[in-house]
Amino acid sequence: MYIKYLLLFIPFFSNAQMNDNYNLYFDLINKAEKSYFLDKNVDSAYYYFNKAFKTYDFVFVKDCMEAAQIAIIHKSDKYVFEYLKKAFENGFKISKLYDIGNLAGDNSPFDEIDSTLTLYANLKNAYPKARTKFLKRINLNVLNIITKVAAIDRAFKNNPYPYFKNSLFEKNFKVIDSLLNQGLYPSEKIVGVDQVNIFKETGKNYLDLNDWYFILKDKSGAKTYQSLFDLDETEFLSRLAYVPLYHCDSAYVYLKKHAKMLISKGLMHPRELATLHDLYLRE
Repeated sequence: MYIKYLLLFIPFFSNAQMNDNYNLYFDLINKAEKSYFLDKNVDSAYYYFNKAFKTYDFVFVKDCMEAAQIAIIHKSDKYVFEYLKKAFENGFKISKLYDIGNLAGDNSPFDEIDSTLTLYANLKNAYPKARTKFLKRINLNVLNIITKVAAIDRAFKNNPYPYFKNSLFEKNFKVIDSLLNQGLYPSEKIVGVDQVNIFKETGKNYLDLNDWYFILKDKSGAKTYQSLFDLDETEFLSRLAYVPLYHCDSAYVYLKKHAKMLISKGLMHPRELATLHDLYLRE
């Protein structure tokens, strides 16, 4: 039922990638993390983060935020600015800067960015241009398709009839598979990190995920909660495809065959494959 949308795609990426081989990117991020967490060498960590972020146009927001947090801890405003600007260019919203939690329950390191000081003013000035760059980069047509897939998954996952429910999960998986076969696997690189009301922001006449709740809430055959259609913008992830993949038993086995290609093209982060693997083993 989604195939008709595949004719709507526009050429992907208005800005060409500086480097299409992401094996180097992941190697640089690994070296940065090893330098900081194992070798306790912050300057070396900066070196590898900088090389990764300057070599690649698209980068994963979570990696930018990790680097920014290290820079905040070590009071390097220069690198805090550079890493957050890169995060803005890949979808992080400046309005969420103080919403970032700390797993230890303490204040977030990002709370140290005082909104009255120069660093925040510089970030605020850089944000509009960076946001425009992000919005131009993502493929809104693919995002529209995967948003509908995610909405159907959320609405029907509690349906009391397993055969009906599993049939829908399989159909959703086939949509994701068809996108993969076109080189448009709906990952963070293609659709960006999860964003609330992104279609309204861009002026596109598509339905955002929260809009789908009011269309599907009475059609699922089971209680459908509005909270299922919420997105967390501070997780720095794209979950629209991955949750439907979790619900299809064959997803990990299938994607494992494509993992090397997906990772090398930046269409999958190794941690995403690891998460699918863990869920597959638990089932």
